[in-house]
Amino acid sequence: MSNRLTSLIAAAVTIPLAYLYLSFLVWLVNGATFLPSDAIQAAVVVTAAIRVLVILSVKRLRKAEFILIVDILSLEILFLPFLAVAYILFHTPWLPSTMTQIAFTWPLALLLVFPVFAIYKIATLTRDGSSLTMVLPSAAAMFTFLAVLESVTKLTPQGSGLSGLSVTLASALVGGVASAVALPGVALAGVVLYVALMVYAASRARPEGSSWNPMLALAVIGTLVALGWSLLASDFTGLAVFALGIPAAAILAAVWVVTRVL
Repeated sequence: MSNRLTSLIAAAVTIPLAYLYLSFLVWLVNGATFLPSDAIQAAVVVTAAIRVLVILSVKRLRKAEFILIVDILSLEILFLPFLAVAYILFHTPWLPSTMTQIAFTWPLALLLVFPVFAIYKIATLTRDGSSLTMVLPSAAAMFTFLAVLESVTKLTPQGSGLSGLSVTLASALVGGVASAVALPGVALAGVVLYVALMVYAASRARPEGSSWNPMLALAVIGTLVALGWSLLASDFTGLAVFALGIPAAAILAAVWVVTRVL
């Protein structure tokens, strides 16, 4: 693929993910229900955000292995043993509650700031023409996570602060994924991301020496037919399996046939 094409595909993959993430952040700030409720929660979230910015600012860290990034974003865990030793030695009464706050706040802080790095990484993998086994699962997993976050914006808040966000997020994981897909913004972002990933997959499957790419044509035509079928089917049936399952199965069958012919 040409550099221009890979850049366009990378932008098409990144924009839907960034839109969902920014949409959630705007809702979070405007509502203020789930903003950090005390100094400890605020400190954990702010320091996590600073670490993400540092990672993105240092070239060696941007290209580091994923486990190293997780370690950097999990530095709070290293402080807990020191705080425990300090409590045993000095019996400071406020240390146990502080340790509990850090332990429960860290996972939520990580979930709030990690998408910044993840979206950047997905965009980089796509731009660099990485393997489909890296790009497709990563983009799909991040879209699913962001769709769950977006579904939180439509649920009744359960509590406040990061602890309330944790409980509400658990409710979203149980039943919010399906409702999130029905949101216009999520649905539109999903379509754009799907088309971009199909074009990326098809562009990498172009036969050597061929002047045209049958997989790319299949991806574009199949996507349009599937979307048209889903819209028409929704007029006379409410069964998602019938509306979405048939075009999905047809596309998979067509891909199987084309790959065998090539």
